[in-house]
Amino acid sequence: MPHMLDNEYRKILKGELLRRSRANQTYSLRAFARDMSIEPGQLSRVLSGSKNISLTTARTIAEKIFSTEREKTYFLCLVEYTLTKKQDQKQLVLRRLE
Repeated sequence: MPHMLDNEYRKILKGELLRRSRANQTYSLRAFARDMSIEPGQLSRVLSGSKNISLTTARTIAEKIFSTEREKTYFLCLVEYTLTKKQDQKQLVLRRLE
C-alpha cells in the first residue's frame, strides 16, 4: 500500500509551478523546467507521476526553490523516500523526516 509521502515531493513541485504561474501568467511548465534545469518532458512525466526524479536532480531543484537547509533537506528526504524500495530504509528516511 502506498504511503502518503510517496507523492509529496510532486505536490511541492506543482505548488511551486502554480505559485510562479500566478505571479506571471505567461509562466509555463517549459519555463519552470528551464528554471529547474530539467527537460520539459521529464518534468511533465515527474509531475504526472509516471517518472521519479533522481536525488541528483532533486538536489539541483532544491537549491533553486528553497532558501533554508531545512526545506532543502525535507524535499530531498521526500524524494529519497519515494525512490527507496526497501521497507527498512523507508523507515530510516521517515525518522529523518520527523
